[in-house]
Amino acid sequence: MTLKIFSCHHVVTSHELSTAIYQSLVSGREVPADSQTWTDIAGENISTREKFSELRHQFYVWKNLLNDYDYVGFEHYRRLFCLDPRPINTALPISPEMATSRARFALAGSAMDLETDSAKLFQDVIRTRRHFTDADHEKISAYIKDHDILFAKPIMQPARDNFVGSHSHSLELWDEIMPAFKQSWHKIFPTSFVEPPAAWSGYLNMYIMRTEFFYEYMSWIMPVLLELDDHYPAAAARVWGHVAERLLGAYIVQKTMERPSFRFKALPHFTFGRAACA
Repeated sequence: MTLKIFSCHHVVTSHELSTAIYQSLVSGREVPADSQTWTDIAGENISTREKFSELRHQFYVWKNLLNDYDYVGFEHYRRLFCLDPRPINTALPISPEMATSRARFALAGSAMDLETDSAKLFQDVIRTRRHFTDADHEKISAYIKDHDILFAKPIMQPARDNFVGSHSHSLELWDEIMPAFKQSWHKIFPTSFVEPPAAWSGYLNMYIMRTEFFYEYMSWIMPVLLELDDHYPAAAARVWGHVAERLLGAYIVQKTMERPSFRFKALPHFTFGRAACA
């Protein structure tokens, strides 16, 4: 199985990753010749369309790299999934703080978001990823292969309510654009069991997805978003990223209705303060 999890950046950083699984990807930037970070300015891209935020990175992978992988994933530069295959007695001496975090995730009983300003914990996570062994990579890949999509902790609230609660100034925009998503939805899913938006939201545009589903999902949302960007030039910063993350739940619900065997799960993740990632 081929897998790549992209860390989405807006600048080239010193904590870049380029391993068998993890890859730093910067949008709209040239990269130094000796950098391990990939950039989206080559190939088909929307790197200059900043209202798309981390969707710029996802668009680039969708259009240029999809044939290279069986699974693709996306994180933010300061929001990282907790995927650690090491037994706790192995992890504890290396990073007690990481071991404590894993215990908190386990005790939560469900996926959670751990917010922290710990620069040491951030560096521990990056260093651990750089030093995963081939056996560690195989364990991570095997775990991911047991799922069709892994995603960040969802927001169990109607998508419209959640969007408006965070972006009250965009209420009118949300109601204006939803018919376009529904029209596109019925083209992709002519026999549809649900209609977007769902009764709950995805979160952060963070997920790891089998590529056939990623292609289908992007084929639904991206053509609509690109047209909307042309139609609403004065829309707020990062607006299309904020809209898209509220639509992932509808896609997951649709797939579970189509395929009772569809395998999905929310993963715990870290949210680091900006200063911790400097």
